Amino acid sequence: MITINSLDIGGIIFTGIHLELPQANIFIIMNETGYIISATFAIEFSNEYGFERKEIAAVMPQVKKIDDLLHAPIEKVTEEAKRVGWFIGMKGKDALLKIA
Repeated sequence: MITINSLDIGGIIFTGIHLELPQANIFIIMNETGYIISATFAIEFSNEYGFERKEIAAVMPQVKKIDDLLHAPIEKVTEEAKRVGWFIGMKGKDALLKIA
């Protein structure tokens, strides 16, 4: 099942996605610029195929609900995310507000 809803984060609207898979849940909060995603999924694919993807993305720890992404610390970031000021340990909410 897929659940999609709008999230108000500091007065800015983001899209929240909850993807229920067999044995796993994936949570994503995104806008047109970038996203944070639960650790069920990883961003290693970003440079895996030898071409540069300019994604602003971060992996968060495994969480139990989408709102947990806002308060969890970033575990991994893409190079493009680093360019906009995201860093490991930064809270999800703070990262998202940098791309609002």
